[in-house]
Amino acid sequence: MYVILKGKVRIYTQDADGNEFTVRYLDEMFGEFSMLDNRPRSTAVAAAEALDVLVLQRDDFIAFLRERPVVGLSMMRNLVERVRYTTMYLQHVMDATRQLAQGNYQIVDVAPDSGSSGEIHELVSAFVRMVQDVQTREAALKRAQGDHAGQSGGPTQTA
Repeated sequence: MYVILKGKVRIYTQDADGNEFTVRYLDEMFGEFSMLDNRPRSTAVAAAEALDVLVLQRDDFIAFLRERPVVGLSMMRNLVERVRYTTMYLQHVMDATRQLAQGNYQIVDVAPDSGSSGEIHELVSAFVRMVQDVQTREAALKRAQGDHAGQSGGPTQTA
């Protein structure tokens, strides 16, 4: 497990094509899931800015928790916060996706709830901007194809 003393990391995952999808940014700790369940990491991490970190090995961490159970309770609160964040984030993504699927490319409500992180708003807004850019490029391509067909005078017929 890594405790961030200074800086911030980007937590991300990759799809089958190698495209990265940022899950969130953290400035407290990371790697605790693997520490607790002893399974491989479920996401990747990259420094988002200069970092100073404290590395805790699993055996040392377990011994520390035995001596200070209140730290375990604090970690549980942190994990619950992350699950709530992920649930809220996915809800915003699903809402934006639904609006986009309905053809609403211009007015997509991605405003975060009053208690949610602005980070969710940033990530969903980036997703929406990407879809809007694709839509704009698609429309420009269709216009260019239409212009090209109009300039050539349409199909040529021979007698």
